[in-house]
This record gives sequence, C-alpha cells and structure tokens, in this order.
Amino acid sequence: MVSSVHESVQADPNWVTLLENVYGASETDRRVFAVIADLDGPVTVDEIAERIHRHRSTVSRSLTRLVDAGLIERMTRDDSGPSYRYVYRMRDADALADEMHRLLSAWYVRMDERIGEFARQSA
Repeated sequence: MVSSVHESVQADPNWVTLLENVYGASETDRRVFAVIADLDGPVTVDEIAERIHRHRSTVSRSLTRLVDAGLIERMTRDDSGPSYRYVYRMRDADALADEMHRLLSAWYVRMDERIGEFARQSA
C-alpha cells in the first residue's frame, strides 16, 4: 500500500487511479464505469456486458458495487412487458465531484492526525 500511495502522489493521477485507489474498483468495475461514462443515456446490464465482453452476472455484480459506492445510479425502466429492467447512468457530475472532494478531504484530515500521532510517539 505504501508504494501505491507513493506512486499515486508522484504520478499524475487520472480517473482510473481515483476509482482504483479511493473506491477499490476492480478492473471490471473500471471498465463498466468507463462504458457508462462514455454513453449519453442509460444503459442495461446486457449492453455493458456485450461492450466489455464479460458475462452478464459479472457485470451485474460490478454495477452493484458501483451503485453502492455512489458512482452511478440505477433506475427502473418499463419495457411494457411482463417484467422490468434496470438501467444505469452516471450520477450528476457536480454532485459526484463534491462527494469525492469531501471523501478525500476527510481522508486527508485523518491521515494528518495519524502522522501527528506518529511524530509525537517518535519524539
């Protein structure tokens, strides 16, 4: 972990780095997120699975993690059939950015406190 944080600080981070290091997103999670981010409207599990060449159940688990992390939204779409489908889309970009700022600021404060504790114990 130390080397990954060190590398992240030294490198110019991108959204992939953010998803991986802040949200613990797997490669599949990042690929699913990228598909949703690239599309203008809501997308189904099957459409994502086809685009990233993964099984529907794998994509569904990834979508659940991304929804739980607050990165994307799940909505119910009525297909005028006997069942319904979920569709997924990006959250509002400003709201998501604000949330990420709050999360990282809170993390920074906690890490600063831990560094202070370490300095006091070492003295």
